Amino acid sequence: MKDGDKRNIVQILVILVVIAASTAVGMYSLKTPAGAPASAPPVEFSAERAMKHVSAIAVEPHPIGSPEHARVRAYIVSGLEELGLSPEVQKATVIKAVRHGWNAAIVHNIIVKIPGTGRGKAVALAAHYDTVPMAPGASDDTAPVAAMIETARALLAGEPLKNDVILIFTDDEENAQTGVKAFLEQHPWAGEIGLVLNFEAIGRSGPSIMFETGPRSGRVVRGFGRASSYPVAQSWLYDVYKLTPINTDFTAFSEAGYPGLNFVYMAGGTVYHTLLDNPETIDRRSLQHHGTNALSLTRYFGEKDLSGIKTAGGDAVYFSLFRGLLVNYPVTWAIPISIIAGLVLIWAAFTGFRKKLLTVRGVLLGILAFFASFIAAAGLAYGAWTLIVKLHAEYRAMYFGRVYNASLYLYAFIALSVAIAASIHVLFRKKTAASGLIFGALVLWWILALLSSIMLPGFSYLFTWPLFFSLFAFVWVLYRNEAEWDSWPGSIILSAGVVPGIIIFAPTVNVMFHFAPTSLIAIPVFIVALLIGLLIPQIDLITKKRKWLLTGTMLVIAAGFLAVGSLTSGFDEEHPRPNVVAYILNADTGNAVWFSPGEEPDMWTSQFFSAEPEHKKAGELFPLNRPDRRRVITGEAPAVRLDAPVVEVQSDRTDGGSRVLGLRLTSRRGAPVITLDVKPRAMVRAVEIDGRRIENLEESKSGEELWSLTYYAVPPEGIKIKLVVEPSQPMQIQVTDQSRELPVIPGMTIRPRPGDMIPMPNFYYVTVVVTSMNIH
Repeated sequence: MKDGDKRNIVQILVILVVIAASTAVGMYSLKTPAGAPASAPPVEFSAERAMKHVSAIAVEPHPIGSPEHARVRAYIVSGLEELGLSPEVQKATVIKAVRHGWNAAIVHNIIVKIPGTGRGKAVALAAHYDTVPMAPGASDDTAPVAAMIETARALLAGEPLKNDVILIFTDDEENAQTGVKAFLEQHPWAGEIGLVLNFEAIGRSGPSIMFETGPRSGRVVRGFGRASSYPVAQSWLYDVYKLTPINTDFTAFSEAGYPGLNFVYMAGGTVYHTLLDNPETIDRRSLQHHGTNALSLTRYFGEKDLSGIKTAGGDAVYFSLFRGLLVNYPVTWAIPISIIAGLVLIWAAFTGFRKKLLTVRGVLLGILAFFASFIAAAGLAYGAWTLIVKLHAEYRAMYFGRVYNASLYLYAFIALSVAIAASIHVLFRKKTAASGLIFGALVLWWILALLSSIMLPGFSYLFTWPLFFSLFAFVWVLYRNEAEWDSWPGSIILSAGVVPGIIIFAPTVNVMFHFAPTSLIAIPVFIVALLIGLLIPQIDLITKKRKWLLTGTMLVIAAGFLAVGSLTSGFDEEHPRPNVVAYILNADTGNAVWFSPGEEPDMWTSQFFSAEPEHKKAGELFPLNRPDRRRVITGEAPAVRLDAPVVEVQSDRTDGGSRVLGLRLTSRRGAPVITLDVKPRAMVRAVEIDGRRIENLEESKSGEELWSLTYYAVPPEGIKIKLVVEPSQPMQIQVTDQSRELPVIPGMTIRPRPGDMIPMPNFYYVTVVVTSMNIH
């Protein structure tokens, strides 16, 4: 073997080591702290102590209004009283606009204050104690609840803080965040709060990530970086989150103008809203991280003057680095930083053209090659995943789009992205020098840096800081000569230049992968493909003597991960298949149907359907079509005698040009949920429930023909509703009550689910009885 070949091999090995080490350093910023034992000092947070609360609370699902919900509420109140505190239960009726209409409920918030020594604004800690009907909720949201109780114990064990601390255990977050709305609108302590710390979970493990901030949060973010021992945050996440329809309790605080921080752990998202979200699956390190953040931030902000914390600074760009460092700066710096990067880019261009190492043609080819590379990588990931889902129908059964073996496909698509980039580089390298291909990619990087700093400044750091280091390394090599691309000094400097980009991008890809459903796997792949653009010097060195070795190797790796993914696509007891069957009875006609989401029955749901079930939208199964466009399979079901919900017109009068109808809705079956639909939607001018009147009904812009109100935790005596409607035309009313168990059907034995199946999330109420009437 020639000396040049030996040197090339050694350089390649060094490059691979640098990439692997940089990835490890970047991922280290996501490392969670070890769970502290019960023997930890009283003033410290202990995950083991908090887990006792998790185990006691997350025994069964406890949705709003259920007996288990009342038991959990009593446990929390008792636990706080044992600490010497005096909690109160706020009972309130709430009406709230949601995307499909309006929600209402009687909520029970648990609120308690730890008095401070001063008179400043209070620090509020918030988490919800209700769950969805199908999940014990060990992570969502019992772990944050337990963390708050343990935080209160640790605070009381230490010196009193200057500011009051208010703990808010909200109710009914899962349906429409009505509990927090009740607190903000009806509780006097809402005006005492200067800062809110909210805690959530949508997985079972991973770091406690600060993913959302309140208005003008720069000072709060800086405080987070100083107070937290393990700050994990990425500002791009908030920019994306704002574009989604997802809400938590913190959304209401933020919209009301409260500064604060919202925390979540999200890895292992396949347990979300399922029976798998139980104490056995929770990672105690995630609980420890939540609790460490809650305690340290409460102590930090509990000694600060919070009266002007919102007006003291604007928003911030921020990201965690290594472990324990939060880089943050004002969002107003984003555009100047990108402009400075542009000046460095111009310096590089001037140097390259002056030394005749860059040509216009070469740079244009570099831009084209890099653009083609990341578009092809993301497009192939999207197309490949679409094909995979068609080949493996089991993936379509995962309701939230998160599949158990998703990481295998991410690794496969990353390898494919490298193969694409290497192939395009080899082809374009025949047409121009490496310097043009490298600089063309850097030009596109700068364009992304500038656009993100203007449009989505939370993203800007992802492009500006890796670009800076790669540009300086590129300029250094330009000042040498063309031969330095594959020399030891050149390869070392260029590899050093890409290290910051890998350190920043590695945790970003990880968080993006866990945040988004697997159906959007093309997004983290797109980010990886952008990072590969900084690795063009390394790709050039690897492919210089062995042009297709990198492409071939990456294709083999990708094929291996795809094969393993295909072989592990099925379900077992550790990775159960979610499914559900619901029963709808039209009490007026006596007809009943089964329905189940999906395209075809599985081994368990097939017992309810004929060999050729129909396919419809869920909303089409109701007399008045409801705005539910989920595709379902449906078939005729035996009709059983189930009491229909009662609609009683208690009053009917004219008032000021409007017709006021007093209705009483009752579920004789004791169903926990009642929905009232009115057609046409435009007839409804106002609504009043338990003395609370809503005038601005357009706040819910459902865009449907029906005006809909869903009431959760219906009391035995039913609910009284006053509708203020147009007096001049008739209307149709549809009332449904919904319960959580299938009915007992004479002569039919329903086989239980086997061990490798669980109830599907977000199809919580499986027996629905509907009745309708015309009102003239």
